[in-house]
Amino acid sequence: QLASVSKTVTCAGIMALVEDGLIDLDADVNTYLPFEVHIPHAPDIPITMRTILTHTSAIRDRWQVWGTPWSEPTLYFHGDSPISLGDFCRSYFVHGGSRYRRRKNFYERAPGDGYAYSNLAVALAGFVAEAASGVDFNDLCKQRVFEPLGMTDTGFRLADIGTSNLAMPYATVSNGDLEPIFHYGYPDYPDGALRTSAAHLARWLYAFMNFGVFESTRVLDETTVREIRRNQIPDLVRWRQGLIWYGQRRCGFLAMGHTGGDYGESTRMFFRPDRGVGVVSLTNAYLGGRRWAAFSDIERHLFQEFS
Repeated sequence: QLASVSKTVTCAGIMALVEDGLIDLDADVNTYLPFEVHIPHAPDIPITMRTILTHTSAIRDRWQVWGTPWSEPTLYFHGDSPISLGDFCRSYFVHGGSRYRRRKNFYERAPGDGYAYSNLAVALAGFVAEAASGVDFNDLCKQRVFEPLGMTDTGFRLADIGTSNLAMPYATVSNGDLEPIFHYGYPDYPDGALRTSAAHLARWLYAFMNFGVFESTRVLDETTVREIRRNQIPDLVRWRQGLIWYGQRRCGFLAMGHTGGDYGESTRMFFRPDRGVGVVSLTNAYLGGRRWAAFSDIERHLFQEFS
């Protein structure tokens, strides 16, 4: 399971619909939704897909809403979530919904006025794509990304995985040992629940590095990839923030990509635009502190060796 590296594919599915003319990045998302979403502090300023994909929508993650794999209640279900993406979004974003909290689900600012990373905003973006296209978002990504790239045993749901060779997520317990959690799913799946192999994820990374083409298969237009890579909000953040993808300079070179972390998983996927070299790093335990630093060092050494 890829955790937030999943968001790069979610972005691709959305941008495929932008290419089709079904979504406008700068339109009010309420244009497409079967319900209305507003930032309470600035209800007349629209949330757009661009503000969502640059984490400037003013939508806030309320961590308690998920619980944990061991809590009750929890949104970490054994297997796939029984709650649909649309029902979850309605419950969290619409006034009167069971998970709606005016001051805890949104920031006290207007969309576009500040940066704050938001998982649930990306989940909403996935549902906007689903509503605009009339296609289940997971199926949309299969049709536009996974199948063209030959990414078998790939999907946002466990039901998509046809192999028993699936890495179990592990948790570190008090004595330092690792214990298995379980294969879980959650309703806001576009923000982190994608599963695939490192080899197949590398196909997607290669296509993105190559401006939308893997071997002879094009999944995104070159202009689309350039827009995703473009520095979208230089006045708000110090790093290069594209649409979901971001760039950071380390060890003397710029790398673009994404990281991910959740219960039982830590992931990294970055590439060097100047050298055309990419690195995918996946592990089935959550790594923090020195372990995360060591995990990152593996990527750095690979870049040095193969660049």
